[in-house]
Amino acid sequence: MDTSLKSAIELCLAIYRITDKFPYEEILVRKIRTKSIDIIEDLVYSRAIPTDSSRIFYCENLRRKIRTLFAYFAVAEKQGWVDEKNFRIMERAYRNLYQMIKLADKDVKLSRSRPSGAADSRSNPGIKKRSPRKPILSKRQEKILEFLRRKDGGTTISDVASIIGLSNKTVERELKKMIAVRLVQKQGNTKGATFIIDK
Repeated sequence: MDTSLKSAIELCLAIYRITDKFPYEEILVRKIRTKSIDIIEDLVYSRAIPTDSSRIFYCENLRRKIRTLFAYFAVAEKQGWVDEKNFRIMERAYRNLYQMIKLADKDVKLSRSRPSGAADSRSNPGIKKRSPRKPILSKRQEKILEFLRRKDGGTTISDVASIIGLSNKTVERELKKMIAVRLVQKQGNTKGATFIIDK
């Protein structure tokens, strides 16, 4: 397990301990916990993605989720449910996590870059270009892809969710990941948008 993932898990556990002190059935408990779990999920998924553009997308997505988490912390802090020092510590830890992720991505890009003096397939036609690696799919994504293959004209999130037995939110999250790695295309921007296989 890499350091950034280990840190994200430890932070998630700390969030569970802090939110235990919130009032019973407070909606922020679920929101904060869910967001911390989403951060772990995105971090795990981004590590399995071979393309740099997709990794940048996930890095930005993580940054947005961390900022949302900070907004939730601010609301909870104003309520006085927990000592504000706890939130300051958590914010600092999540900022460090984000910096760690950015540095790790930089290292990955450097290690992938071609060393100077290496043979170039354009100057040497005898060298074959390697075909791009296929992204690793989760079982959920495989089910979604299988369903989309049977729908030539595309389908909506709610259609996919009802057929394969997932919530609309889960299907939407998985489709975003699949769009990022160019497996799926979105047609339209409204709630009635359809999704098709990216050919």
